Formats: sequence, structure tokens, C-alpha cells
Amino acid sequence: MRRVGWLVVLCWVLGCAGGAFALGQSAPLSPEFLRWREEAARGGDRSSGPAGERPTGYIPSPVDLSHLDGADYSRFLDRRSDRGDALPVSCDLRAEGRVTPVRDQGPFGTCWSFAAIGAAESSYLTQKLGGTPDLSEMHLAWFTYVEPGKGFTVTDRQGNTIFSPTSADVLMRGGSNFKSAATLARWTGAVSEDSLPYETEPSPDKSASDYPNRLHLRDVFYLGRDRKKPDDTVWKTLIREYGAISIAYCSDWQYYTDDDVSFYNSNSDDDANHQVLAVGWDDNYSKDNFRSDRPRPARSGAWLVKNSWGEQFGRAGYFWISYEDKTLRSGAVYRMAPADPSMRQYGYDDLGWVRSLHPGGTASQGWMGNVFTAEGDEALRAVSFYTTAANARYTLRVYRLGTAPNTPVSGMLVYEGTGGFPFAGYHTVDLTAPVPLKTGERFSVVLRMETPGYGHPLAIESKEDAYSDNAACNPGESY
Repeated sequence: MRRVGWLVVLCWVLGCAGGAFALGQSAPLSPEFLRWREEAARGGDRSSGPAGERPTGYIPSPVDLSHLDGADYSRFLDRRSDRGDALPVSCDLRAEGRVTPVRDQGPFGTCWSFAAIGAAESSYLTQKLGGTPDLSEMHLAWFTYVEPGKGFTVTDRQGNTIFSPTSADVLMRGGSNFKSAATLARWTGAVSEDSLPYETEPSPDKSASDYPNRLHLRDVFYLGRDRKKPDDTVWKTLIREYGAISIAYCSDWQYYTDDDVSFYNSNSDDDANHQVLAVGWDDNYSKDNFRSDRPRPARSGAWLVKNSWGEQFGRAGYFWISYEDKTLRSGAVYRMAPADPSMRQYGYDDLGWVRSLHPGGTASQGWMGNVFTAEGDEALRAVSFYTTAANARYTLRVYRLGTAPNTPVSGMLVYEGTGGFPFAGYHTVDLTAPVPLKTGERFSVVLRMETPGYGHPLAIESKEDAYSDNAACNPGESY
């Protein structure tokens, strides 16, 4: 029997039908996303940056993560304390060989791809899995959009779909950690730079899945950022344990120092427009290092950041952002693993987590499931899914459906497991015992989610204007 680990991303069927939900209630959309969509409808182009500035490219997700602000991560932090692993005053992943060289996104709004790929490379280096990965930013940026039946749509400023997009159409669309995670999950990972180099005039000559994976995606952790109560311990601990964090902020030249080495944006009304990589910190980085003709932070301390504007920017491509920057947005950690060429992926949610849903019934709890048909004599070894809140708990079940009606719980229960995750995001669970399957056999993966303190436990793919217009779901797939 072929040794295959399948990654299955779950969705709720109503999430594919459109904006209205006959059963259940969806969480409000991100206010930042709503402002961006309104701005885009008026012809704004945040991905290119203000006139005279370098291209940026961060576009907010519809998912509102404000409920993560001030989340209780004590269990995660206690593990560090139990080891006696006190956080140092400063940290620089460059000195530890846990970050790849600075790159240049050139004229395109692809900062989000560079930040996500940089985080993936840092994860690999942090795990000391051997060698130095050089992953393709172009593969992620291009196939997030240009993948028939799976990619996000490319539209013009009036919202009309462009069916034969140019390089500029695709690479100026922008993105975020949500789009990066959704796209990497489609093929379960990232490919090498040699397979598809980053060029001014890209010319991919294959479909996305025809490029061999270099690394597989295992997890993406999404982090809140509470401006009322600054607490950077979680971010620092994650950098120490997992590697660099992909973060977003509002890049505006009036807040950089003349040498581009220090940055502090004091305007909390500014929405993020640029995505970069936090690779360390310094608690003693003086508040006096920031611009004197603008408001300065109240305390010292800053994040060491790797940019994607080439080595000529800042100090060899790096700069410092104050801990107190008013525009820093939710970060993301990417956990990777070596690629397994024998692995086959099954899933329906190519656009990832677009909304959070409460299906009704008990608060903060909900069920969801997917039905699949095995394409070979294989074994189910792993399942991937999203959690919408910190400290979510899950019950995972696998059923053989046989000739039973096409519902996910109508067959024979052959696997059950429970667990939880301290961070919201995308997670992979290895089954404690593989489930053998025969060619043509129907099976289901079912999850019960519980999110204490948050009333929308299910992550779903859904149609959202100017974001996921082409979301679709077929009968008999998701429940």
C-alpha cells in the first residue's frame, strides 16, 4: 500500500454558497478589509504605495482577528518557563544562521510573498533540517492567482475579472498571510527558487502542482497585537522557538529616519500596507533613535526587521520598528517540514479561511466535515484544518462511508482523536494510527471545534466581493 499522508482542509458547506447564511451566523468582517474594499472600489491602489515610494503590497483579509488581542497564551509561555529559558534582552536570528539573505521585490506589490517565504525559510533553518533553503517567492505570488479553478480571481479596478492577466495584473494584486497560507496549503508547500526564479518578466511554463515541492506546510500561527496593553513576550518566544514572524505595518516615508534605519508610525488611524519579517529584537534600542521631528515612542525597544527592498535599503536591507508602532498588525509564524513526494493532498478550500462561522446551538462549539473518494490504495496519515481562536480544542473523527448515504457521519467510525492548539491558524495533525483506504472508497473527516471565549468556532471559505469572488462548493463535499 502506498505510504501517503493526506492533508485535508475543512470547510462548512454554507460558506461556499455566498454572503448570506441560512443556518448559523458569521463573524463581522475586518474593518480594515472593509475600508480597503471601499478604497479599491474608488480606484485606490494600496499595493503600489504612495507616489515616489517603493511598492508595498499588503492587502488585509476579511477575517477580523481583534478577538486575539490580549489572548491567554500562558500555557505556551509556561513551557518556556519550565525549561528555565528566560528571554534575552536582544536577539538577532542573523547571528544564529536562522534567516536567509535579503531580497528585492522590485517593481511589484509582492512584499507579502517575500515575508511568508522568508518565514518559511527561517522555520526550516530553526529546525536544523539540513542545508539552506532558497524558496520561490514568484511561485507563491503567481499561483495565488493564476491557477485555474483554484486561484483567487484577478480583477480590474471596477471589479471585473481579467481572464488573460498580464504580469503586472497578477503581481500588483497584493496579498496577506491568509492568502499565503491558503495557497501553500493547496500544494502543501513551497518550491525552490531554481524551479521558478523571481524575474521582472515571469514566464511560468507549468501548472502550479507540476513544480516539485521543496518544503511542506505544517502550520501557520496567527497572532493578535493589542495596542492598549503592549506585551511582546509571545512574539519574542515564537521567534526564539520557531523563527522569523511575518508582520504588517503602514509604511510611510515621513516616519523613517533619513537613513531608513529606524521607523515609528504614531498614527493609529493608518491601515497597514506593507509586509515584512521580524527576525529579532532589542529591548534597549533607544527611543531617541527615531525621528526627532515626529512624535517618538514613550519607551525604548524595537523589532529587528528584514525588508524586501534590497540591501541598499536601511542597513543592508534591515531596519528597526518600535515596539510601540501604532500600525503593527497581526503576525504569522510558518512551520515547515521536508517535502514527501509520495504525499497526495485532498481538499476543497483553495481560498482558505475567509470567514468565521457560528453554526447555531451551543456557543463556541460547532461541527464540520468533508467527504472524499480515495484515488488509490493508500493510507490517511494526517489532517489539516483551521482554528479560529486561541486555545481551541478539537475532536477529530474519520469514517468509512461505504455505500451509506452521502453524509459524513453515516458510515463506520474508524478513528477518533482529540487535542488543542494555543494559537489560531492552520494546523496539521498526524494520526496516531494510519487509516488504510482502497481505490474508490468513500470516507469522511469530521471535526468538532470548541473555541472558549469566542463565538465563531468554524473557519470557512466563502464568496467575498473583491477578495474571494470565485469561491465554490459542490453538493456532497462539505457539511
